[in-house]
Amino acid sequence: MKVVNRQTAQNCCVFTIFFSIFFSVFAVLFAGVTGIMAGANVSGELKNPSTAIPKGTFTACGVTYFVYLALFFATAATTERSLLHRDCLYMIEIDASSGYIVLTGALLVTACACLNCLIGASRVVEALVEDTMFGTFPQFICKNMKLGTNPIGAVIATFVLMTACALIGSLNKIARLASVLFLMSYLAVNLACLFLEWASAPNFRPVFTKYHWSTCVFGAIGCLTMMFVISPTYAGVSLACFFICNFLFNFTGNDQAREWGSIGQALIFHQVRKYLLMLDVRKDHVKFWRPQILLLVSNPRHNCALIQFVNSLKKSGLYILGHVHVNEDLDEDTALENKDPSVTEAHNWLKLVDHLDVKAFTEITVAKSIREGSQQLARISGLGAMKPNTVILGFGTKAEDRVDYFQHPNR
Repeated sequence: MKVVNRQTAQNCCVFTIFFSIFFSVFAVLFAGVTGIMAGANVSGELKNPSTAIPKGTFTACGVTYFVYLALFFATAATTERSLLHRDCLYMIEIDASSGYIVLTGALLVTACACLNCLIGASRVVEALVEDTMFGTFPQFICKNMKLGTNPIGAVIATFVLMTACALIGSLNKIARLASVLFLMSYLAVNLACLFLEWASAPNFRPVFTKYHWSTCVFGAIGCLTMMFVISPTYAGVSLACFFICNFLFNFTGNDQAREWGSIGQALIFHQVRKYLLMLDVRKDHVKFWRPQILLLVSNPRHNCALIQFVNSLKKSGLYILGHVHVNEDLDEDTALENKDPSVTEAHNWLKLVDHLDVKAFTEITVAKSIREGSQQLARISGLGAMKPNTVILGFGTKAEDRVDYFQHPNR
């Protein structure tokens, strides 16, 4: 029994040492094999990036794999075990030219890797500046400092940043930090592809036919796990900075965020559509009845109290603010000549809902009379099983109550 326990303890110790060595080497080595993403970094300069990037990336992975595999077998066939334990620069010992070929190759590979990182990172900086991710101040880097299509300003800025990071001094710390940042960028790419797939975004049509959302899940989990395995401190700080930047970009009124669109809104739309289709009006029961109210409002200025009162009555039900824009001369010719007020005034009604802090939808229609417009709103408001079952009339009897507040804000 003691022999078995001792053998088990030895096996556990061996596995622990193996994994600790593996992850320590992985943290340093990972940053050195990220050159396979060079095509993605310069995607803006590729003629057909949707086809070239997958082909180039997979080709680079395959070539790298076989080169390293050949190196392993060549090392095992030509190098003694004692030399591997004694000297990490064992290739110099077995080089026929006394190490000159190995040193020359190492210098050339290092220079090429640095140049590759400098070119790729400068293109990323250029894209961030052109998209005004950091505001309009740094745009002079790309607009005023270019040599043809080469962003000289972005290259200089990238060189300064890389030099500042190199001043840390410890190669192992720099490699761990670089590995964590690379993994975080891969994590963000996996999450973006996953959310686009879940949202069924019509603009997300990957040319690569072998794509599946499960690969994004495994990729994101793997990246997140390896980040904390390499360095929990670097991973925690990097994720905190990522969430802070994401919050500042999306929730501080950034015009660029509105121009790009929100993946959150796409996900909400997809889920709402799915659940609306599942909501069957034939399965309604009196136990779960709730008021779904359509409030017809003429002048919001004189009906703010009524809007807030009805909001307290809805009891987590549907609440729609309806407005009829009266146009007695309404016909096809005038409809084409004049702008539709249901479109031009919709934004103002949404601002009213936000100002009054009520959870309501807005519906605006154009009709020849209030009666006709009210009938239209009562029939067409809502969607699917979410349709009004209660109509409240908020129209006043005085002439000034029927004045459109957004056309005459001073009245």
